[in-house]
Amino acid sequence: MLINNGSFGRGRNDLSIVICTHNRADDVGDCLAALLPQLDKSSTEVKVIDSGSREDQRADSGAIGCQPTPVQLVRIDEPGVSLARNRGIGETNGEWVAFLDDDTIPSADWLENAHRLMSLVPEECAIIAGAVLPEFPKGASRPLGKRWSQVLSLVQRSGEGDCTASCSMVAANVLFRRLALVEGEGFSTALGRRGTTLLSGGEKLLQEQLIERGWSTWYSDRLKVRHKINAERLTQKWILRRAYWDGLSDQRISALNARKPNVLEVGKVLAKTLALSLVYFADTPRNEIRIRFWYNVGWLRERVVPGVRGIDCRPPRPGAGKTTASGAIKGLPVLTHAEDGGAE
Repeated sequence: MLINNGSFGRGRNDLSIVICTHNRADDVGDCLAALLPQLDKSSTEVKVIDSGSREDQRADSGAIGCQPTPVQLVRIDEPGVSLARNRGIGETNGEWVAFLDDDTIPSADWLENAHRLMSLVPEECAIIAGAVLPEFPKGASRPLGKRWSQVLSLVQRSGEGDCTASCSMVAANVLFRRLALVEGEGFSTALGRRGTTLLSGGEKLLQEQLIERGWSTWYSDRLKVRHKINAERLTQKWILRRAYWDGLSDQRISALNARKPNVLEVGKVLAKTLALSLVYFADTPRNEIRIRFWYNVGWLRERVVPGVRGIDCRPPRPGAGKTTASGAIKGLPVLTHAEDGGAE
């Protein structure tokens, strides 16, 4: 999907901040409340992209328009986070484009660190990734293991510097250099949440493509946000469903990058999955084994039958996914119906 470069020929900002939202009007308000007091009107713009939200959950254009620092609300009819991010790129004009999830709370020095890093990183740096820390519900107590934290898109590594070879980055808190974005096709609409699906990985695919072109990635733990973790995401049912979709998403990323696993690799993943099934019910409350198991199931499903939809966390029932003109990339079917909610 080609994107409008959005920037050239208009007055330029140093930084454009894009907040994509779907059915989270209250969360957007909390994110803006933390962000807006930091803004420098002369060099930063903020766009809220509301993609297909229900009438009762649409971001309030009146409230947004009354903010002390102007914020523009853009509505698109079709839900889909990749569509919304691409629209945000086209609607903005900053040299750097930052993406914040609607349910994140930027730290009080987020903008200060964003500008510091923009001036610090080398010209070949296309991505500045930040820390994503958990904001748990009051009274919540859940022993989260490494894999559960990864599935929740938490990034809690320490330090600052080039991390091209080993960087974990999520679009909940990340900056992209516009020049790098417009060289490619933006975020693939064959990936990313659409409505209630848990398909993900659009930023991961984009990062791989940019690194392949010679761009680098930086990380800083000083560029941080708190990510709201609602109670549902601390349940076994949700985390295993999400693990399944993560495996499916990673295999789709490989297919989009023309990296198809050979028979030996598929055999190894299948063997590990069978081995995990033998100790499935001996797992601890951290669900490390179950998460690995369902990740592998999703990976294998997308490898064997691309585009088939999954149901819950049980072995998915066969059924063809619908291919749409706006969503298909490189001929891959796109999952259009599902419940909300590297192979090991």
